[in-house]
Amino acid sequence: MKRLLAVGCLAWAVTLAGGLSARAQDTVTYYNRAQKKEATVSGSILVETPGKIVVRPTTGAAKEVEIPVTDIREVVYNLAPALKNDYRIAVNREGGADKDTKATQRKQHLAEALAKYQDLLSKEAGEGAKRHFEFKIAKIMAQQAEDDPAQADAALLKLKKFKADHPNAWQISACTDLLARLLIEKKDWEGAQRAYQDLEKTPNLPPEMRQEANLKVAQVLVKAKKYPEAEARLLEAAKTIPATGPERVRLQMALAECQAASGKADEAVKQLEAVLPQISDPELKAQAYNSLGDSQEKAQRPKDALYAYLWVDVVYNQNRQEHAKALYHLAKLFKEVKDDKRAEEYRNKLLKSPQFAGLEYQKMMANENK
Repeated sequence: MKRLLAVGCLAWAVTLAGGLSARAQDTVTYYNRAQKKEATVSGSILVETPGKIVVRPTTGAAKEVEIPVTDIREVVYNLAPALKNDYRIAVNREGGADKDTKATQRKQHLAEALAKYQDLLSKEAGEGAKRHFEFKIAKIMAQQAEDDPAQADAALLKLKKFKADHPNAWQISACTDLLARLLIEKKDWEGAQRAYQDLEKTPNLPPEMRQEANLKVAQVLVKAKKYPEAEARLLEAAKTIPATGPERVRLQMALAECQAASGKADEAVKQLEAVLPQISDPELKAQAYNSLGDSQEKAQRPKDALYAYLWVDVVYNQNRQEHAKALYHLAKLFKEVKDDKRAEEYRNKLLKSPQFAGLEYQKMMANENK
């Protein structure tokens, strides 16, 4: 989700606070691959598809700017002056929730952002802006459900409605990820698999995004412990996925999980150790180290597994779900190697830190302590 919509970035607060031009214009913040940094373009959005947005700039180069969906950080559609400040507040509150690790403040930020977007949706705005407000509402409800599973059903309804109403929107891949994540939390493997299969069939989806959707189907099968089916799909996907890049890394990680589960833990460890140097993204690095720890546990190497999970706790802890998983395993492994003091330290860190409130691994640890 952060890869697609880092909605809380301070750059947006600056852009919006400074005010948009008096002329009608849309504004897109995105990652400029050529310059390797975040950039902003203002003008008129000419094209929106599940794979890209095309903008005709108001000033500067006359050439149209084509932005892949995977590079988009935020889109602000042309709004009436009276709505711009409310939108700025909504973005800031949403961004505050992404940054805040304190559960009470995170919940407050999300509630305030949701209220603002709901109010904006009731006002006069263009079709693109209305659709984006609908997506924001569904997205925030999904974030709230991560903290409070009792809200999951309402969030699922919102996401499914957005998916049904706007199947060709540029937000459809992010919507699918949110939907699948909630379905996975409920262990609705078939529903999550179907969501990615629907995305895979979406018209105008770029080949690389279609490949990623196919890979995510396999990852759901892995989570559902349907290892032979997952491995067959992954090996088929390997024929078309590029030899380098994040998709290849995710494929290798999923394959390693299949191997470890089917009694080939040593092979899984070797594969993950080979792929780790290729990863630069911190969240993906955390997933890889956690997968390595899992494989090393299955290979009966608890001390090696400890080091893998410690990398996530100490360095690659940006994603709270991956961090919670690492803490859970650290507590169990330190207990296994007879270091009760460290085991208690990591158990308390997972159970008592507000940032992990409501997450699956915190609940698992709490249930084991009963």
